[in-house]
Amino acid sequence: MNDFILLALILVSVIGCLLVFFGFDEKLAKKEEKNALGKLIVIEGIEGSGKTLLMNLLKENLPEDWAYTKEPYYINDDLQNWTKENYQLDRENHIQNKILPILQQKRILVTNRYWMSGCVYDNWEAESYLSIWPEPDLILWLDYEPKESDPESQRTEAELKELRQKYYNLFSEIKENHGHLNFCLIKTDDLAPEEILKLAMNEIKKVIPLQKEFSPQINSLPISN
Repeated sequence: MNDFILLALILVSVIGCLLVFFGFDEKLAKKEEKNALGKLIVIEGIEGSGKTLLMNLLKENLPEDWAYTKEPYYINDDLQNWTKENYQLDRENHIQNKILPILQQKRILVTNRYWMSGCVYDNWEAESYLSIWPEPDLILWLDYEPKESDPESQRTEAELKELRQKYYNLFSEIKENHGHLNFCLIKTDDLAPEEILKLAMNEIKKVIPLQKEFSPQINSLPISN
């Protein structure tokens, strides 16, 4: 009987060691895969929060070899008739045809929206995409309190507030379950463009060293979504 207990303990120990080893091996493989890619910066937020404004400001102030993209990837003026399947296919094409090729060149890419928008707008499960899509090095979450309907998207104030709450729920989930993901909340209410840019640049410099001192150049750009 004692021999049986001893054998069982040995088997449990061996199995535990194997699980730890393979778990470590999987994490190491993911780390090596990530190191083989460039850097990915994501800008997220509801309509009207300043995503397009920030993207334009970054283009003006960051090195010329940085790349930029946005979602929806394939431009379609009739987005109101798009289904969830359309957006799903569009994001998959965005990954395969734009994001991955640029990251595989070890370049730095900034995207206006990513899979987080799918979670907020299309009720995707975050866990489904955290494991298969390239992991962002930095997420800039732009947030503001809607006080009126958004004329560009034709969403009501109530709809915008509901979407905003979904972002809060999503990032609370990410913080709790995936604390290693680097995201920063920037509240853009009443902020001037140069203030939004400075806050974003402070976060970018933490993950991507810039060769020269940052001196923001602000042109007359309209604040948009």
